[in-house]
Amino acid sequence: MRIVLEFPAMKTDTAEATKRDGVGPGEKGGEKPGEPALVTALFSRRLAEPLARAAVRLGVGADAVTVAGGLCWVLSLAVAPAAGLCSGLRSPLAPWLWALAAALWCAGYELDVVDGSVARMTHSSSRAGFFLDAVFHALFKPYFLASLGIGLALSASDPGVTFRNIPSLVLLVLALLSVPANGAATTFGAEIALCEDVALGRLRPIGSPNPALWLGSGEVSDSAADKRATFRRALLTLARETLSYYLQAPFFALLVAVDLAFADKMPQAKFGPLPVTAVAFAALAAVLIARIPVRWVRDSRRLGRRGSFLRASPIHARFARHSLARLLLPMLAVSAGLCAWQVWLHLNPSCNPAGPGFAFVLLPFLFGGLAFGAEKATAAHVLCEEVGKGRLVPGPVAEALFRAFFSPADLACPLRRRFHRVLAAMNPVARVLVVRAQFRRWR
Repeated sequence: MRIVLEFPAMKTDTAEATKRDGVGPGEKGGEKPGEPALVTALFSRRLAEPLARAAVRLGVGADAVTVAGGLCWVLSLAVAPAAGLCSGLRSPLAPWLWALAAALWCAGYELDVVDGSVARMTHSSSRAGFFLDAVFHALFKPYFLASLGIGLALSASDPGVTFRNIPSLVLLVLALLSVPANGAATTFGAEIALCEDVALGRLRPIGSPNPALWLGSGEVSDSAADKRATFRRALLTLARETLSYYLQAPFFALLVAVDLAFADKMPQAKFGPLPVTAVAFAALAAVLIARIPVRWVRDSRRLGRRGSFLRASPIHARFARHSLARLLLPMLAVSAGLCAWQVWLHLNPSCNPAGPGFAFVLLPFLFGGLAFGAEKATAAHVLCEEVGKGRLVPGPVAEALFRAFFSPADLACPLRRRFHRVLAAMNPVARVLVVRAQFRRWR
């Protein structure tokens, strides 16, 4: 049975529909119209503007800034566990590595703001650029707290012995569970299910005045100016942004700096040499883990009512499948990497623990997000945001974009053929380039 849901079309300028927050007449070059993140509007944007102007003068493009910021994030995923390992071994390099990790978190966060400003100044905003930016978010976001937690667990271990005491095990468990908790797995599942329904002809992507269907929450479309209308709402917004990843990197960078600055005055704590950071991490991870069922119910309700109490509708079944895959598989990848590392250490007790075996921990961070379909989840995220904000209107472009990534032929592909296709496309970088090329066709 074909179900077509239509929403009233929004009045959207044709040129604006093909741009990613592009610069309109009368706007300053790098300012983002309707900036939704309050922390970005209050702090990061003020530093991003002069950096963006310097990048434009030097001829550095927005894509180069995006890649530089993304590489800072990816590198930090390796540095934080390495810093924790050095802390556990009482190495003098540990404080410097923790400082480097904090610097990389902040650099990646700031460059993530700068690239958009450069794109608007050079009038090069596009869905392809938006997709490239979102890929690094999809790769870094699920693993940021995990890498930090593993580093803290290693720092709380006894010298030369990993994950043997209770505080270290608690931090390790929280780190592994933070992968699905911080990765917005249910939101990605809902977005993929929506996009698949459009490709199957069950849903029409007409710009909606209620963005909650496509964006997950109507508050996402609110501007930062509205969110700081009152002091109370501003505080609540900042707290909410901390839980939703906007503030996490600079927040923990500040806590690491506090721990390092007062290391001599801090009493020796069970949670290692960074007690303030460890306690804050444990509290935030516990809150995010407890929110997983709440987010599941919220994102499930976005997709409408179920077909029946005992049998889910087709869109809810796909939502459950995609959400569970993104809840479990990245966590299992990190767990497998840690187990392989421990086995390697057991078989090579005289070797340096930070040697080749450490790659077993880093590989899930570097490739886990992409290997489990981050490029497809990111394409769904970009398309849903374009529709929710009224920048992608019905027509050949919209239909072509949705069918390029979620074609009915692929959705109807038997499991065995789909498995062989996955094995034939295990190069994550090539997959990202292929998907980005699809977005480049419709600038």
